[in-house]
Order: sequence, then C-alpha cells, then structure tokens
Amino acid sequence: MGDNEQEIGKIEKNQQTDIVVKISEFQGRVGVDIREYQKAGGYIGPTSKGIRIPVEKWQEIKAILDKVQV
Repeated sequence: MGDNEQEIGKIEKNQQTDIVVKISEFQGRVGVDIREYQKAGGYIGPTSKGIRIPVEKWQEIKAILDKVQV
C-alpha cells in the first residue's frame, strides 16, 4: 500500500479472494474503499469489484448499514 493508504481490515471471501476495507487517497480525494483482492491465480491484487465511498459521505452510508439486521 502507498503512503496515503490505511488498511482497516479484511475478510476472506473464498480461497482466491479477500474483501479489503481501507482508507485511501485517489486523485487528491480521501475515501473508504471496499474492494475484492485476488490472492491466487494469474493476477494478484485489487480488482474492479468494489466500491469507493467519499469520506464526506461515510457517516451517511454507515447510518444506512447500521439499519441492516440479518
């Protein structure tokens, strides 16, 4: 990870893929990135499967997620 990235945590999705949550800067803007990371096979690293939430929208997203009851 670069100097402007902070990994918050990861969850194993399956043997080939983790879901990683990190705070990072992209194009000068800070956001929360929730992304699949390929950890086996021909390619190792982040994939396009994921979402980037601008830091200024994080509390709004978190409030919605807190309503999820499973």
